[in-house]
Amino acid sequence: MNRLIPSSSWNQKFFIGAVYLLALTAPLSLVAAQTAAFLIIIFGAWLYIRGFDRTEVSKWGSLFIAGLLVMVLISSYLTDVNTSLPQLKKSWLLLCFFPMAFYSYTYSRTKVIKILIFATSLASLIGAVRFLAGAVDRAAPFSGGYTTMALFEAALIPIAISLWLSEKGRYRHLYMLAVGIMIVGLAMSQTRAGWLGALVAITILLCRKHIEIVIQVIVLSTIAIVVIPGALKTIVHKLTFGDRTEVTTGRNIIWSQGMSQLPEMPFWGYGPSSFKKLMPYELILKTGDPRINSWHSTPLEILLESGYLGLASILGIWIASVIAAWRRFKMSAEGKWLNLSLLAGLIALYLAGLTTNIMRDFMLSALSILLWALVFAKNENISLPE
Repeated sequence: MNRLIPSSSWNQKFFIGAVYLLALTAPLSLVAAQTAAFLIIIFGAWLYIRGFDRTEVSKWGSLFIAGLLVMVLISSYLTDVNTSLPQLKKSWLLLCFFPMAFYSYTYSRTKVIKILIFATSLASLIGAVRFLAGAVDRAAPFSGGYTTMALFEAALIPIAISLWLSEKGRYRHLYMLAVGIMIVGLAMSQTRAGWLGALVAITILLCRKHIEIVIQVIVLSTIAIVVIPGALKTIVHKLTFGDRTEVTTGRNIIWSQGMSQLPEMPFWGYGPSSFKKLMPYELILKTGDPRINSWHSTPLEILLESGYLGLASILGIWIASVIAAWRRFKMSAEGKWLNLSLLAGLIALYLAGLTTNIMRDFMLSALSILLWALVFAKNENISLPE
């Protein structure tokens, strides 16, 4: 067991504050999240220099995350660094994982999760208000798009439900309020990948027992969808595709073109941000959205940009994190709901990641790294005394 450094240490307090700041800003503000991530790296390096003890971290998780970062750097260097800059400006965030995992005993795991739920609920509320006011076509906060918000909601809804089920305090019903707000935001985001991820995550969480809770959530969600103006029409429209059939067809065009590039692909990939080089503009126009600038799939995009080792790294992270979360759930005597919900949240994020590139989005990358740090750190004593 690692030595628990007194919480009065200013070295530690700065680092803890940066971690909580990232959890707060990741769903709300790109610039603030970037600042928080930079501070985590700086203060984490300072803790290392000062010789603070480190907790044990999953070797496989660390290896795969380091491998992904290395492959992004190699593919950037061997192709075109200037073209790769947009992705490099996001990939450095992977460095945050190591101090957050190695010094995870310094901050409260539960507090990180609660801050994430609060911030995601606030982002959902902002997005819903903007949608109802007619400011946007699909619910989205001021920073980050509707897909970003929807994936945060899909991952955090089951976690908020788990806290509602497991906590005993008088404020526990606030978590169900947060769930309601996030469900409304998710519905108005019109993001099918988010809907699927949330549905699978809730099913995983609540099929353990309390099937009546599943029914309550479904009933409350149905009431909200019926009561909110335009929500039912929007959902029916998205599920039946209507005049947006070209979006689904567009992904088929994108993925087919991406797969056609594999036979000639260099071992290290074509390099980050190589989409426009590989995707002819006439094909982009056929998708129905000339603004498309990615392969709309995390595994496919990383494969094309950073080669087979890059693909192995991201798939390794996904598989290792799911296994680590499952082991936490099976081995924990307490907090089973929370550990199961982390597993469900990760699966929701990864399912959605099959049709969008999580690692291309700084805010979604921040969410991923926050969750990875929580499941890959092996010590159980990671909460400071309140």
